Amino acid sequence: MRFVEEMIDETRIKKNLEEISFPRRFGTDLEKRAFNQIESKVNNMDLKTNRQFFSFTTFYSAISIKIYILMIFLAFILKQLHVSDFFFIPISFVIIIISVLLYIYTRHPEKIRLGKVLNSENLLVKLSSEGKNNKKDENTKNIIFLAHVDSKGQTIPSGFRSWCVLVWVVSIPTLIVLYFFREYTFPSISLIFHWIATPLFMIHLIAGTIILFNFSNNKSLGALDNASGVVVILELLHYYSDKINRPRNYDLWFLFLGAEEVGRLGMRVFLNELGKISIEKYLFLNFETIGRMADLVRFNDLNTHSKSFAKLIMRNSAKYDTKIKEKRAIIGYHTDSRICAKSGLQVLEFGDGFSYKYNHSKKDTIDMIDLNLLKKLCNIVVASVKELDQKSVNN
Repeated sequence: MRFVEEMIDETRIKKNLEEISFPRRFGTDLEKRAFNQIESKVNNMDLKTNRQFFSFTTFYSAISIKIYILMIFLAFILKQLHVSDFFFIPISFVIIIISVLLYIYTRHPEKIRLGKVLNSENLLVKLSSEGKNNKKDENTKNIIFLAHVDSKGQTIPSGFRSWCVLVWVVSIPTLIVLYFFREYTFPSISLIFHWIATPLFMIHLIAGTIILFNFSNNKSLGALDNASGVVVILELLHYYSDKINRPRNYDLWFLFLGAEEVGRLGMRVFLNELGKISIEKYLFLNFETIGRMADLVRFNDLNTHSKSFAKLIMRNSAKYDTKIKEKRAIIGYHTDSRICAKSGLQVLEFGDGFSYKYNHSKKDTIDMIDLNLLKKLCNIVVASVKELDQKSVNN
């Protein structure tokens, strides 16, 4: 392991982190500048890159959710004011129709062209396995290391915004039930249901209003989210740029994604271009917001191959005196990994749940990151890939 530790350079990790930690909001020249920096670093390793350009709008992430909120506001206001069913039912029917049409229209947000069109890109480096005299073998598998490049700031702190979203979502079915009981059952105690619904209705309005007035900006350095993931990928790429370090039975992909902060659009575009693949032969490993602790997050049930890799990571984390907590992603945990999981792909993610509260804010700075932890994660991944590859060779 000593040779690997010497190849993974904490000083280089720090230098890359300092250079990439600047505001780089999706679709801006600053995001493009970050991609140019990454490409330059890759070229210095004598490796070729493939840049995948695409266009998008912010309708899906910024506009559609606000349309939903306003329509739900309208429905609850009508109920709160005791508007008769003669008016309420047709209005509700219109709201439902609009919601269904909006859902259908936004199912593929990477294809939406409603609104101002912006430009972004993905950058891919692919290293072929060294087995079988460099000839492609049908048993060759793939590990795709990925991290998103773009960043964003927000007017509302991430932690508070998450609570507002949770309150808003939970209040919807609760209010529906309360209004139903008030209108259609137990008429003798309908006033009690109204008294219960009224404060909850006000809380719902406040939470929804906060969400409505949460706008993105370009004021976050994005060190945690997600320069931390980018520099880990770069360091792994530097290690594997030497052919002697590459696995014999695994092709390694290094994927830098754009426009993640606006609906994970870079990942959606990449998967569309990738097309239909053999799920058993691909494993995605996402690096997303790594500060001072590390979590290994699962998004779906793992197959035997992915379980083996996860076990190797946990075992090697002990060797490198690194505490990694295994957990399953909760509802509302929206990263590129979620898009992979929805497509039925095998995905694991390194993250740091403690640091997410600093995302999208001016507190997202380099001093929030443990550089030695990033180095250890690189060592853990290298050791795990090596053992996984050795198992594949023996089999």
